[in-house]
Amino acid sequence: MTPLVILTQSGSPSRSDQQSHEGGDPAYRQDDKDGEQDDKDGEQDDKDEEQDDKDEGQDKDGEQYDTRLVVFDAMGVLYAAGDDEFELLIPYLRELGCRLRDDEIDRAYEEASVGRLTSAEFWEICGVRGDDRMYCSRHTLTPGMDALLADLSHIGVQMACLSNDVSEWSRILRKRFGLEQWISTWVISGDIRAQKPDPEAFRTLAQRTGEPLDAMVFFDDSQRNVDAALGLGMDAQRFTSVPACRTDLRNRGFDI
Repeated sequence: MTPLVILTQSGSPSRSDQQSHEGGDPAYRQDDKDGEQDDKDGEQDDKDEEQDDKDEGQDKDGEQYDTRLVVFDAMGVLYAAGDDEFELLIPYLRELGCRLRDDEIDRAYEEASVGRLTSAEFWEICGVRGDDRMYCSRHTLTPGMDALLADLSHIGVQMACLSNDVSEWSRILRKRFGLEQWISTWVISGDIRAQKPDPEAFRTLAQRTGEPLDAMVFFDDSQRNVDAALGLGMDAQRFTSVPACRTDLRNRGFDI
């Protein structure tokens, strides 16, 4: 703290004032000490507030996060079946009498997943009278996922879905499970004609949400898609279970 200096008319400190400040008035000296301590306390409060601000955006390893949007894959994340084609679709087709080889079904499914075939055209190519709703009824929600989405929504977190799927089936599933009440933006390969890990799918996600990729955290059960997201500057994590996902989100500062 700068000592108080009182100037006389000539511009020099008066002797009596200088003595009064420097020398013998105990009360004056105590006021100075109290003022210096107040300054130090204020500086420490400022430092504590700055540290709190830093900690608020850090995970346990000290990495900084500024996440404004949580993005989920659908198959293997929102829904339990990770490989829906081989776990659900092909068995359904076999029950209906489809005689195409698995690789032929796979090619038709890929075409439908990027919007080059409607679901009706897909069933026709497979030579069966498939029913979209009947097929989608085989899907189940990942255990605990509805509670996780509700908890994120409760604290005001914005959410989106980025998924490789047939347009018609995606709409049926999200309505069936009531997911649109929590997830506001759906970027589906059958709608945009681009699949993960194609960077165009991620760029479309940014355009649709109005958020930069580096402001999102993305969960996908495919490591290939996670790696693609990381390469584009996203914070991305491989999804294994809802409890693990909760832990990952808490480590990023989400109070759930």
